[in-house]
Amino acid sequence: MRFVRRVIPLSIVLCLVVAVCACPSRRNGPRPHAPRHPRRPDVEAILAQHEVPWDPAVRADTIRAGREAFVRLDCVRCHTIDDVPAAPLAENCTGCHATLAGLTPGPREDALRSEYGADTMRRYREHVAHFIEVPDLTGLGRRIRPAWIAGFVMAPHDLRPMLEESMPRIAAQTKDAMVVARYFAAMARSTDPAISPDDPQLGPRPSDANIARGAALFRERGCNTCHTIGNVETGKTIAELEAGGIAARLAPNLRFARLRMHRDIVEAWIRAPRDFHPSTRMRDLQISPEDAARLADFILFVDPRLLPVAKPPDFELPPAAQRPVTWEEVRARVFEPACVPCHMNDHERDPGPGNIGGFGWHAEHVQFRTYEGLVRGAGSGQYAFSILMTREGEEMPPVLEHMMIRRIENGADHILPFADHEPLAHGQDEPGMPMGMPAISDENIGLVRAWLDQGCPGPVAVTGMPGVTDGYRVPDGPITRNRGCERRDPESPRPTWASDRDAGPP
Repeated sequence: MRFVRRVIPLSIVLCLVVAVCACPSRRNGPRPHAPRHPRRPDVEAILAQHEVPWDPAVRADTIRAGREAFVRLDCVRCHTIDDVPAAPLAENCTGCHATLAGLTPGPREDALRSEYGADTMRRYREHVAHFIEVPDLTGLGRRIRPAWIAGFVMAPHDLRPMLEESMPRIAAQTKDAMVVARYFAAMARSTDPAISPDDPQLGPRPSDANIARGAALFRERGCNTCHTIGNVETGKTIAELEAGGIAARLAPNLRFARLRMHRDIVEAWIRAPRDFHPSTRMRDLQISPEDAARLADFILFVDPRLLPVAKPPDFELPPAAQRPVTWEEVRARVFEPACVPCHMNDHERDPGPGNIGGFGWHAEHVQFRTYEGLVRGAGSGQYAFSILMTREGEEMPPVLEHMMIRRIENGADHILPFADHEPLAHGQDEPGMPMGMPAISDENIGLVRAWLDQGCPGPVAVTGMPGVTDGYRVPDGPITRNRGCERRDPESPRPTWASDRDAGPP
């Protein structure tokens, strides 16, 4: 795998939508759970077999440390985790996006349209397609081995073939991963991963006849509506999986079940998923213990028929677009959907983890919301530099470097259904961009490259909502030096259009 010798971080781009940073009021927390119901006695007995004694004081400290880590590493920006408070809505990716995606015509939408403007709302709604719902981690330690969780935090990979989003590579140390894993173990009172890896107990290999019976049940009971098992033929096409909606997008690739779960937990989950997780989208199959065992035989022991490990793409820039490229086009097609959500301006309610630091990575103060913010560059003071120009000893500008790195990371983070292979390693460099999302297309990288080659021309008119400087929306318009990729500070004093709500174009 070819990485650049030294990577200057652009920080984190987790979201691939243009989020409103001051979304309307919504329940500022996790999706409401379904009412608890008594667990089936046989499921209760299986869970009890996996419980181990925890010293009360140690357990309380472990849970507290985990909750702190979820906040520090920004896990709460996306995930529901037991009763851990979600990030405030202005900083909550999934909460804000779900609010926008769920808007319907009526007073609420009218109020937003009046506040932000019809054009702004239209553009936001057009981009809200991702991070609307992500896996709910409530009660995770009851079903997934905490030792596996620790390894996944350190080296995440694509678990859900139908979900374009993937777990980003957070800047977690081994001790951070263990703090997270131990939290889930303490909550479930399961084996402490700091003491034992609690290797998966799968039992003896079943007969070929039992595996075949499980394969037939997998289709008969509709498991193939949402799930894949590596590249095993399930009778469904990608288009049919897409028709499964959010349930299929959140459904894991079951070839990993043999690593993540004990056999008795797999069987119990198949029979009574809501006994583990009341809000799961896994439906109750109303299945007998015998059929659940046959399904487990198939899931845990079928050959996933993996393809050879994919060769990473060459680290060679796609050709630049052979036509004039304006700021308006490159912003609308690349920066706004892929960069802005986590690289906003520094005075907004949530400047974004790519600006102020997040997911464990340090701040680089990169802003993509406006041309003026982008040419301000990264870093600060004597260490400030342009991300749009190639630095001495480097091969390309940092903005392109990180887009190219993301193309390589796709081998770990975005594996298509029925094209499964062992994921590639991420490497040790800073993450590529956009983080946790499919790579920017070669066509759009070529668009950015052309814009850079043409001298980074700036905007020709004012857009946005002039004068709004309290975090709702900031304007973008011509500045004194409105061409050039070199780093330069914002104008002082600020131009009239940037500070006067009623000012028109300059």
